[in-house]
Amino acid sequence: MATRALLDLRLLTRPNGASLASWYAAWRYTWPRDSAFTAAAFTMTGHTAEARHILGFLADVQHKDGRWAARYHADGTAVTDGREPQLDSLGWVLWASWLYRTQTSGDGEGLWRMVVRAADHLADSLGDDGLPPPSSDYWERKPETEQDPHRTT
Repeated sequence: MATRALLDLRLLTRPNGASLASWYAAWRYTWPRDSAFTAAAFTMTGHTAEARHILGFLADVQHKDGRWAARYHADGTAVTDGREPQLDSLGWVLWASWLYRTQTSGDGEGLWRMVVRAADHLADSLGDDGLPPPSSDYWERKPETEQDPHRTT
Protein backbone atom coordinates (compact mmCIF):
# COMPACT_ATOMS: atom_id res chain seq x y z
CA MET A 1 0.00 0.00 0.00
CA ALA A 2 2.85 2.40 0.83
CA THR A 3 4.50 1.72 -2.52
CA ARG A 4 1.26 2.49 -4.36
CA ALA A 5 0.75 5.67 -2.32
CA LEU A 6 4.26 6.85 -3.17
CA LEU A 7 3.64 6.08 -6.84
CA ASP A 8 0.44 8.15 -6.67
CA LEU A 9 2.32 11.05 -5.10
CA ARG A 10 5.04 10.79 -7.74
CA LEU A 11 2.49 10.79 -10.57
CA LEU A 12 0.80 13.84 -9.07
CA THR A 13 4.12 15.72 -8.84
CA ARG A 14 4.64 17.72 -12.00
CA PRO A 15 8.03 18.32 -13.66
CA ASN A 16 8.20 21.81 -12.09
CA GLY A 17 7.70 20.38 -8.56
CA ALA A 18 4.00 21.25 -8.22
CA SER A 19 2.43 18.47 -6.16
CA LEU A 20 -1.22 18.22 -7.19
CA ALA A 21 -3.93 16.99 -4.84
CA SER A 22 -5.76 15.10 -7.59
CA TRP A 23 -6.27 14.81 -11.33
CA TYR A 24 -9.94 15.74 -10.87
CA ALA A 25 -10.72 19.32 -11.87
CA ALA A 26 -12.00 20.45 -8.46
CA TRP A 27 -8.77 19.34 -6.77
CA ARG A 28 -6.22 19.74 -9.55
CA TYR A 29 -4.25 22.29 -7.58
CA THR A 30 -1.23 22.32 -5.35
CA TRP A 31 -1.69 23.48 -1.76
CA PRO A 32 1.51 24.43 0.07
CA ARG A 33 0.42 22.66 3.26
CA ASP A 34 -0.35 19.43 1.36
CA SER A 35 2.85 19.76 -0.66
CA ALA A 36 4.74 19.94 2.63
CA PHE A 37 3.35 16.53 3.61
CA THR A 38 4.25 15.10 0.21
CA ALA A 39 7.81 16.43 0.57
CA ALA A 40 7.96 14.89 4.05
CA ALA A 41 6.76 11.53 2.74
CA PHE A 42 9.37 11.57 -0.01
CA THR A 43 12.06 12.62 2.47
CA MET A 44 11.29 9.87 4.95
CA THR A 45 11.17 7.17 2.27
CA GLY A 46 14.50 8.09 0.72
CA HIS A 47 13.10 9.90 -2.33
CA THR A 48 15.04 13.05 -1.59
CA ALA A 49 15.23 14.34 -5.17
CA GLU A 50 11.42 14.40 -5.31
CA ALA A 51 11.22 16.11 -1.92
CA ARG A 52 13.75 18.74 -2.98
CA HIS A 53 11.87 19.33 -6.21
CA ILE A 54 8.64 20.09 -4.33
CA LEU A 55 10.41 22.38 -1.87
CA GLY A 56 12.02 24.16 -4.81
CA PHE A 57 8.60 24.76 -6.34
CA LEU A 58 7.39 26.23 -3.05
CA ALA A 59 10.45 28.49 -2.90
CA ASP A 60 9.72 29.68 -6.44
CA VAL A 61 6.06 30.58 -5.80
CA GLN A 62 6.49 32.09 -2.33
CA HIS A 63 5.38 35.71 -1.97
CA LYS A 64 8.14 38.19 -1.19
CA ASP A 65 6.58 38.71 2.26
CA GLY A 66 7.07 35.03 3.12
CA ARG A 67 3.52 33.77 2.63
CA TRP A 68 1.95 31.52 0.03
CA ALA A 69 -1.42 31.63 -1.66
CA ALA A 70 -3.84 28.98 -0.44
CA ARG A 71 -3.37 27.04 -3.66
CA TYR A 72 -1.70 27.18 -7.04
CA HIS A 73 -2.34 25.94 -10.53
CA ALA A 74 0.12 23.34 -11.79
CA ASP A 75 2.00 26.06 -13.67
CA GLY A 76 2.73 27.92 -10.41
CA THR A 77 0.22 30.75 -10.81
CA ALA A 78 -1.83 31.45 -7.71
CA VAL A 79 -5.53 30.66 -7.69
CA THR A 80 -7.29 33.96 -7.18
CA ASP A 81 -10.58 33.40 -5.42
CA GLY A 82 -10.73 36.50 -3.25
CA ARG A 83 -9.06 35.03 -0.20
CA GLU A 84 -5.91 36.50 1.28
CA PRO A 85 -2.92 34.24 1.97
CA GLN A 86 -3.06 32.81 5.48
CA LEU A 87 -0.43 31.64 7.92
CA ASP A 88 -1.10 27.90 8.16
CA SER A 89 1.08 26.92 5.21
CA LEU A 90 4.12 28.70 6.62
CA GLY A 91 4.47 26.31 9.54
CA TRP A 92 3.92 23.23 7.41
CA VAL A 93 6.49 24.28 4.81
CA LEU A 94 9.01 25.19 7.51
CA TRP A 95 8.49 21.75 9.08
CA ALA A 96 8.99 19.95 5.75
CA SER A 97 12.10 22.02 5.03
CA TRP A 98 13.53 21.23 8.45
CA LEU A 99 12.75 17.54 7.99
CA TYR A 100 14.42 17.51 4.58
CA ARG A 101 17.52 19.28 5.93
CA THR A 102 17.89 17.07 9.01
CA GLN A 103 17.11 13.76 7.31
CA THR A 104 19.16 14.12 4.14
CA SER A 105 22.51 15.22 2.96
CA GLY A 106 20.65 17.01 0.19
CA ASP A 107 21.54 20.43 -1.00
CA GLY A 108 19.43 23.05 0.73
CA GLU A 109 20.73 25.87 -1.44
CA GLY A 110 17.90 28.11 -2.51
CA LEU A 111 15.68 26.96 0.34
CA TRP A 112 17.26 29.12 3.04
CA ARG A 113 15.77 32.35 1.67
CA MET A 114 12.32 30.69 1.62
CA VAL A 115 12.76 29.53 5.23
CA VAL A 116 13.92 32.95 6.43
CA ARG A 117 11.06 34.76 4.71
CA ALA A 118 8.46 32.40 6.17
CA ALA A 119 9.97 32.47 9.68
CA ASP A 120 10.29 36.27 9.62
CA HIS A 121 6.67 36.66 8.54
CA LEU A 122 5.50 34.33 11.31
CA ALA A 123 7.57 36.15 13.92
CA ASP A 124 6.28 39.52 12.72
CA SER A 125 2.68 38.28 12.94
CA LEU A 126 2.83 37.60 16.68
CA GLY A 127 0.83 39.91 18.90
CA ASP A 128 1.64 41.13 22.40
CA ASP A 129 0.27 37.84 23.73
CA GLY A 130 2.83 35.88 21.68
CA LEU A 131 0.16 34.40 19.40
CA PRO A 132 -0.60 34.99 15.73
CA PRO A 133 -3.85 36.79 14.92
CA PRO A 134 -7.06 34.75 14.70
CA SER A 135 -8.15 33.91 11.20
CA SER A 136 -10.59 31.75 9.33
CA ASP A 137 -9.44 28.69 7.45
CA TYR A 138 -9.84 27.42 3.92
CA TRP A 139 -11.92 24.35 4.67
CA GLU A 140 -14.27 24.25 1.70
CA ARG A 141 -15.44 27.83 2.09
CA LYS A 142 -16.58 30.24 -0.56
CA PRO A 143 -15.40 33.83 -0.12
CA GLU A 144 -18.91 35.22 -0.58
CA THR A 145 -20.28 33.14 2.32
CA GLU A 146 -17.18 33.03 4.53
CA GLN A 147 -17.51 34.30 8.06
CA ASP A 148 -15.48 37.23 9.32
CA PRO A 149 -11.91 36.31 8.31
CA HIS A 150 -10.55 37.89 11.49
CA ARG A 151 -12.33 35.42 13.77
CA THR A 152 -11.28 31.88 14.46
CA THR A 153 -13.40 29.12 12.99
